[in-house]
Amino acid sequence: MPKAQTVNLDALIPREDFSVKHDVAAKSGKDPTISISHLAGGFGVFSNSLRKPDFQRETADWTPQKIVDLVRAFVDGELIPAIILWKGGGFNFVIDGAHRLSAVLSWVYDDYGDRTRSLEYFGDLIPPEQIKAARKTRALIEKEIGHFSRYEAGLKDRSSVDDITAARLDNLSSHPLTAQWVETQDPRVAEDSFFKINEAATAIDNVEKRIIKTRDSALAIASRSIARSGRGHKYWNHLSDPSAEAKIEELSREIFESLFNPPMDDGPVQTGDLPIAGKGYHVLPFVYDLVNRSNGKQAAEASAKVTTSSISSLAADDTGAGTIDHLRGVKRHLSYVVGKQPRSHGLHPLVYFWNRSGNFTPSAFFATLEFFDGIRGKSGERKFMNCRKGFEDYLISNKEHVMRIPHKLGSGNRSIPWIAKYFDFILTAFINGSSSEEIDKMLEGDKNFGFLIDGQSGQERFTEKVGGKSFSMSTKSAAFIMPFLKSGLRCEICGGLLHQKSIHIHHRELKSQGGGADMSNAGLTHPYCNSVTQA
Repeated sequence: MPKAQTVNLDALIPREDFSVKHDVAAKSGKDPTISISHLAGGFGVFSNSLRKPDFQRETADWTPQKIVDLVRAFVDGELIPAIILWKGGGFNFVIDGAHRLSAVLSWVYDDYGDRTRSLEYFGDLIPPEQIKAARKTRALIEKEIGHFSRYEAGLKDRSSVDDITAARLDNLSSHPLTAQWVETQDPRVAEDSFFKINEAATAIDNVEKRIIKTRDSALAIASRSIARSGRGHKYWNHLSDPSAEAKIEELSREIFESLFNPPMDDGPVQTGDLPIAGKGYHVLPFVYDLVNRSNGKQAAEASAKVTTSSISSLAADDTGAGTIDHLRGVKRHLSYVVGKQPRSHGLHPLVYFWNRSGNFTPSAFFATLEFFDGIRGKSGERKFMNCRKGFEDYLISNKEHVMRIPHKLGSGNRSIPWIAKYFDFILTAFINGSSSEEIDKMLEGDKNFGFLIDGQSGQERFTEKVGGKSFSMSTKSAAFIMPFLKSGLRCEICGGLLHQKSIHIHHRELKSQGGGADMSNAGLTHPYCNSVTQA
């Protein structure tokens, strides 16, 4: 799921809509080179005129070392592929080379996703992973190249720098970046050039391509706004209803926080207070799928080819009303499994959609949503509440089942209905009064799920054999997760595990029956359990 240790440079080159607002390209001012003076100092006007097309994917795919390698190549005068630009409406649009140019700018501005430009761009909401990657990049830059301020001082006084820095200053003067310009006055041709060039280099994945091709649709705007918690580039600032913008940002922040807070660090899992959906970094494909499913659409496989027919039904949302409806759909869908609303069952992520190794599993998450869609309503939810302890204890004792289903029955979206059916199979068995041992036998004899039972106990199936003497990250996480699931805080009404985002305090003796507000009468429950018993 999330990409590990990549640096977010998205704030270094702002976005601009050239296909709508700037329909005439300029013919002059197309410098064939981009020197250090264009990016800093007297020609800063050039760097200030740089823009990315508003449909450009996030500039956040490079590792710290790759950024350092690019900056080193720049200061050492090595060959760097040309930056391809298109001039229109007074801006210099980067058609190809946004990562390369952003890497150099990050060095010039000392902003690797965590300083002034990034803080302004992301509204002071910088995920811990982004800060960590930025700090690592800055440390590598200082060690292997040196801060730009050292070179800036050397431009004014060569005697202030060492021989290596002096030689690199000569390279900066004599080996600028090469600029190639797309020679067209038609922004549609420039957009086609973007796709052709980027497909030939680092291919745009199909989720990104769908979002780019339908960038003005409610689905695309809602997905992008959630993925960045309503911050960063405002893909919704073209709406005809200004009040919609604030509502989109508000709903996006609420959804992001319900999914990805509290933030995680990079170590093994050592707390039960985990975010529902893992780390909130590089999550656009997951969020796109969530928006799709929460609004009654079946998400396409990530590998599915983007065709005209697959995107033609996604009309532009000019007012923002459609985007707001999509966001509300997501918020309501999530409210049945997380949050403090009376309808929330407060599902613990470690039980349902994190594996024993401490990794969030999107397919289990979506299967859980699908499963609850099937039992929603008074009868099904009450039956779940009455059987919840046994149901969750079975899932905990057999966590490898959800991991094995994708291996046998298909990964990705193909596994989601099977995991949901597995949950339904187990719950139905408990509703009918079956024991865990009887359920094992029922699974063993089932044509779809017989492969889950191999004659060993859950603990034997769980045991992992590895070489060496050092514990892996997954083993360290499992060493915490499995005991925690057995002994964690539980709801006083249903016996299911409690998560910190979904706890109510209930009156053990109801207020209507004379129960007081002293601590001895206060108990911890899930919101749904509390709402049912207090009704």
